[in-house]
Amino acid sequence: MSFFVVSSLWRCVWVPRFLTLIGLILGLPMFLRMPPWVDITLYDMAARTILAGGCHYRDLFDTNPPGFVWALTAIRAVFGPSYEALWLVDLGIVVGILLLIDRLAKWGGASPAARWWVFAGVAFFYPFSTEGIHGQRDVWMSLPALAAVVLRVGRTRPPGPADRGPFWPSLLEGVLWALAVWVKPHVMVMAAGVWLLTVRRV
Repeated sequence: MSFFVVSSLWRCVWVPRFLTLIGLILGLPMFLRMPPWVDITLYDMAARTILAGGCHYRDLFDTNPPGFVWALTAIRAVFGPSYEALWLVDLGIVVGILLLIDRLAKWGGASPAARWWVFAGVAFFYPFSTEGIHGQRDVWMSLPALAAVVLRVGRTRPPGPADRGPFWPSLLEGVLWALAVWVKPHVMVMAAGVWLLTVRRV
């Protein structure tokens, strides 16, 4: 009997929707008040150096591409030194990543309930996780990388009436991968894997 109850709850889309809401209500206040981890503190110093007229690689040592620093500098220029604003941007990036994953899951045939369970799982994980996970380059690079994956997988699907040919989607995909590499070059390994898996279907 309990198996059938659990099975029916799993298939009900309103259960994960409700749990997602509960997770956000409980987790967001703590998430927005979390202190910055050492990585974000370093890049925040770089952003403030740039805003003060300094030069990133000259005035502050770094061995990484400047994409994350430039993004953080833009956020600081618009919202100021508030870490709450930075965490909201970080949360927005995570939501964008989830929406892209949801698109891929929908194309793969996942049910609405199964897709909403992913949102519920993240709602009970990300806001409650340690501050060392928040505002990380690995997360931020995933947004353009997954957008490129969605665009590439979409090109393997039957073309629609608005299909504009291969040039513009290919150009946009390349720009998205470049943005991801600009944040963290390790994403090139994933880009190569995606290309190899889809090259015969595109």
